[in-house]
Amino acid sequence: LPPDNTANTITIQSPHTVTVTASVSADQLTVNSGGQLVVNVGQTLTIVDGTGTDLALNGTATVNGALTVSAAAALVAANTLTNNGTTTINGTFQIDQGGFGAGTTDFTYGPVSALVINYTQAGVYGPVDAGHRYFPTTGVRNLTLQQTGTGAYQMGKTCSIAGTLTIQGAGTKSFDLQSFGFTADTTAVSANLTMLGAS
Repeated sequence: LPPDNTANTITIQSPHTVTVTASVSADQLTVNSGGQLVVNVGQTLTIVDGTGTDLALNGTATVNGALTVSAAAALVAANTLTNNGTTTINGTFQIDQGGFGAGTTDFTYGPVSALVINYTQAGVYGPVDAGHRYFPTTGVRNLTLQQTGTGAYQMGKTCSIAGTLTIQGAGTKSFDLQSFGFTADTTAVSANLTMLGAS
């Protein structure tokens, strides 16, 4: 009997691969470093809101079918989530240091969703090209950029943010709309811009 959201916690350990072959809901799901999660074509993995982080991705995940993060649920990625099918974020998608959203298809964000880019090392980061599938050109609702230390966020693709753009964290931060030789890099924020603890 495969575990689902009625289980207490679910952990995919290294070097195991767990494949979703029938649509299922889950929470408190952890993919350890070296572990793999695969969602087959025609199947849906729904992450629902439970206790703590609902999907902690320290290993890798490949979505060939559908992945849905429900409202109020949280997916935290410290490794690569490859979207070759449909990934819909209705809750929070947090990308930690080492995390990435790749694949062949852009992620989709619901009306109350949030994208959080959370880096713990100083540096220059940002969606610099079309390969950054976690950051579509339209549809991002609320975006939080938080980083420890001096750093910069560079937008190498045209995008729009329909809600609040928040830049936070101690140290000097810059938000660069003209990076990597692109000439049409624009970011439209249709609601609010908030800067917390950044200079």
